[in-house]
Amino acid sequence: MKILLTILLTIFLFQGFSQTYETKKIILKADSTLLSTAGNSLYQYFKYDSTTYYEYGIKNNKLKWETLNKKALTKGDFKKSYVRFKFNHPKYPWVNNSCSVRFDSLLNLSEPFDLDFIPAFLKEGKENNFISAEQAMHIAKSCIKEDRKKIEARLIYNLFNIKGYSWLVSNYFDQKQVELVIINPITEAVLQHYNSYYGPLH
Repeated sequence: MKILLTILLTIFLFQGFSQTYETKKIILKADSTLLSTAGNSLYQYFKYDSTTYYEYGIKNNKLKWETLNKKALTKGDFKKSYVRFKFNHPKYPWVNNSCSVRFDSLLNLSEPFDLDFIPAFLKEGKENNFISAEQAMHIAKSCIKEDRKKIEARLIYNLFNIKGYSWLVSNYFDQKQVELVIINPITEAVLQHYNSYYGPLH
């Protein structure tokens, strides 16, 4: 009988001190934070990522992860959650990053909300001031080899530790080698130019 009482008391104490939340409440709070940070004009292009997870503690201080919207209430002792939102703008499909509203155990923001992946012109409601892919390839052709077989350009965020967006122009001139030209999409300056390899190496 004493053993049973001890087990029941342990369960009661563990549950009593556990931090549990409605999953809907966490998502709504994250959504509200997103709206106030991004503003109405950008908020419409975000969508909640249903693969969001949260971390919770169980007995013996072990930590586990669970999908946030799997059940109505969080399990165990809530520790933290990164509520993820995907950004998708129909006019600018290359701005396709995700962001996270990061909460601690008390549902306070634990880290700054990062929207740096959204170009300044979008944040300011202005027209796109990036040069086009055709313009980027025209600039790159002035310094790449003439024996090009295939050339393409892609806008990439934080490429090789270059802050912000850059045009990466790739000139595939044989089956393994590629010549890369990295261009600033606003100033049109060539930032880097070098040869590299692609595909399986033998």
